[in-house]
Amino acid sequence: PDPSSAARLESRTCAEQPCDQDCVLAEAWSAWGACSKTCGGGLQTRTRAVAEEAVGAGACPTSNSPLRKEVQGCAPELCDVDCVLDAAWSAWSECDRSCGGGSQQRTKGVAEAPQGNGSCPAATAAARLESQACNVEVACTVPPVNCVLGGWSEWAACSKTCGAGASKSRTRPVATPAQGKGTCPAVG
Repeated sequence: PDPSSAARLESRTCAEQPCDQDCVLAEAWSAWGACSKTCGGGLQTRTRAVAEEAVGAGACPTSNSPLRKEVQGCAPELCDVDCVLDAAWSAWSECDRSCGGGSQQRTKGVAEAPQGNGSCPAATAAARLESQACNVEVACTVPPVNCVLGGWSEWAACSKTCGAGASKSRTRPVATPAQGKGTCPAVG
């Protein structure tokens, strides 16, 4: 510069206050934090730090701002939860025999199905099926039924080859025995 220009221009410092400048966020995010649940859907977060603080009246996003905090879902797998059975038993079934002692059952249904690898008792397990004796005090009475005879056999040989008083016979077997106080003819 021309030395003569110094005679025409003089300068000095002013505005000694720093300029307003927004904060600068770090480029990298932190690692994802631990999930809030181990199953059934939880949340996890990661954050971004402030690399350079704001200057003057410069702005900086709050720690909960999406620019500094990200949230995502995690552990979406169903939790292992066992089934829930109905609180009440069903009514007793009809007795399977009308006399001489039988059996009847009652059951519990499933109110809520198991989730994940949860379990549920089988329908025949004691937690879901009860049995009891029934009609034990009722004696069975069989109505009288006479026996049923089969067909006649062949004639047997004659008791004598000659003379009076000779006879021969044949029989009928019992095909179905008598029941209750039924009768059956005797042989002979």
